[in-house]
Amino acid sequence: MRRWLITGISSGIGAALAKAALARGDHVTGAARDAQAISAFEAEGAGRTVNGGVKVGHWAAQNQAG
Repeated sequence: MRRWLITGISSGIGAALAKAALARGDHVTGAARDAQAISAFEAEGAGRTVNGGVKVGHWAAQNQAG
């Protein structure tokens, strides 16, 4: 069993890699900007997602208020 940190789990290569790792029985921490993608990732992981998913925002947008 391996542990993965994968960015971009909402689509494309990141989503494919996360699904393949989970199918092998590995544990995955995934990051995405889309909260719905994180929820779907947690549901698909069935206890093999680490800390659920990580919501990633845009750095500039987060720092404009400060």
